[in-house]
Amino acid sequence: MVDRHIRNLRIRLHDSWRQPRFIATVSGQGYRFVLSVVGLALPVPGGDDLAWAVSSVLDRLPSLSF
Repeated sequence: MVDRHIRNLRIRLHDSWRQPRFIATVSGQGYRFVLSVVGLALPVPGGDDLAWAVSSVLDRLPSLSF
């Protein structure tokens, strides 16, 4: 299930699993963000910016406790 959400997030971010710019796959462990996210504005519904794409996918992810 997490794989499906990561795939959707990569599609929206135009990211590739082979040459990741945002989300890298860590073999045997999971995923990690490649770049740090700094200064994102609040998402605006219907907007076409990175913040909206990320938040719309992350809102659909189940809550995970670590």
